[in-house]
Amino acid sequence: MSNLPSEPEFEQAYKELASSLEDSTLFKQHPEYRTALEVAAIPERVIQFRVVWGDDKGKLRVNRGYRVQFNSTLGPYKGGLRFHPTVNLSILKFLGFEQTFKNALTGLNMGGAKGGADFDPKGKSDAEIRRFCCAFMRELSKHIGPATDVPAGDIGVSGREIGFMFGAYRQARTRYDGVLTGKGLSWGGSLIRPEATGYGLVYYVGYMLQHAGRGSIAGKRVAISGSGNVAQYAALKCIELGATVVSLSDSKGSLVAEGDGGFTPKQIRVIAELKLERKALTDFPQCNGHTKAHTNGHTNGLTNGVNGHTNGLTNGVNGHTNGDTDGLTNGVNGHANGDTNGDHEPCGFRWVPGARPWEHVGKVDIALPCATQNEVSGDEARALVAGGVLIVAEGSNMGCTQDAIDVFEAERRKKGDRAVWYAPGKASNCGGVAVSGLEMAQNNQRLTWTADKVDERLKDIMKRAFDDGLYAAGKYVDSEEGELPSLVAGSNIAGFVKVAQAMHDQGEWW
Repeated sequence: MSNLPSEPEFEQAYKELASSLEDSTLFKQHPEYRTALEVAAIPERVIQFRVVWGDDKGKLRVNRGYRVQFNSTLGPYKGGLRFHPTVNLSILKFLGFEQTFKNALTGLNMGGAKGGADFDPKGKSDAEIRRFCCAFMRELSKHIGPATDVPAGDIGVSGREIGFMFGAYRQARTRYDGVLTGKGLSWGGSLIRPEATGYGLVYYVGYMLQHAGRGSIAGKRVAISGSGNVAQYAALKCIELGATVVSLSDSKGSLVAEGDGGFTPKQIRVIAELKLERKALTDFPQCNGHTKAHTNGHTNGLTNGVNGHTNGLTNGVNGHTNGDTDGLTNGVNGHANGDTNGDHEPCGFRWVPGARPWEHVGKVDIALPCATQNEVSGDEARALVAGGVLIVAEGSNMGCTQDAIDVFEAERRKKGDRAVWYAPGKASNCGGVAVSGLEMAQNNQRLTWTADKVDERLKDIMKRAFDDGLYAAGKYVDSEEGELPSLVAGSNIAGFVKVAQAMHDQGEWW
């Protein structure tokens, strides 16, 4: 509409969904769903507020806070909070829109939302972050609740920030509710939650390989972008299952393994500690072409916090646990119980400044964008195809540009069962919000499930998301014999139909 400001990220997300629906037979079979799309494209509620806080010098600071409550047809609003200087309404609308259909694919009763602030945690002290989180939650607490809206973490919001905000909510509302997910294990969190997005992504890729008759992840070369939570756990799970991880990246550039080498679990843990300290990959210790696994006390996955220990469980603020991470610290004031100083390992890594990994990794079997939106361009997609990639699955939200998606989909149609197969983030990275939903269920029961139980439920949810996408693609998308189904179209249709039908049943369109 000409009277509205441009919202490029949201418009891209809307067009990506709408084009999938238009190119299928859905609107021919159900023309009434065009009305549903028109209604579903507008958020139920958009909340914007100022956040006033003081820095360590006593100077007043002010930021913009947001919560886009997009759709509550299937359950309470559910979606993360992002603290990053690039946050604006367009990005949050795009994320909330995607979240609505992603949550539908989990099969759990969750609506879609997204929120955050244009606050940059980098370079801030713990005290400054605590003051900001408390000021942010004083306003947000008026609009959320366990049966209304249950936020979680996202970029810039980890266990520390969740802890500060949970405490602020509890004090403001005098209620002990499961109003946030990603909490510390000792105060309502769930095992496997920190790992869930990365683990779920790898499980989804496993189902893709199995369906396409391409074996298992074992023996595959995997390129990963990003080096945060999702990338770390995706890398660890790939390595555990026998794959070779050849790249990680951050905003400053990419770290790429040369030859047949790849990252080790120990090196992933070193990178996790760097990211916990908000350092760049350029601080990953290197010497004469070899990487020093110099961790200053990080060993054996035993990470002790302050006033508490976890024996391999993630440390939250002051040692509270926040999930089973096999030794990846995810909190504040934790330190390792051991020392590996002087342990050197050859790595053959090269640093590519200012670049994403896709054009520098050579031949890979699997590509997992796990950093942020629009991180694979059309040219980078063509480079991956030229390198023989079999699977591209998004660990980030809208990780591929529309040009990149068009490249992958054209290859899928042209080469049949030998083609690259692309999975959109709303399906392949829904594991994080799925385990958030399981955390909500545990909070309602006042119980904590075992890690094995949560992990099995996660596998089942990822299989269901994969199967639903396959079914919808088979029902509504025309294809040639031997052609791999379009997971982007199938997942978009499956999530949309579930939301649209529920909206109709509840009288939101007719």
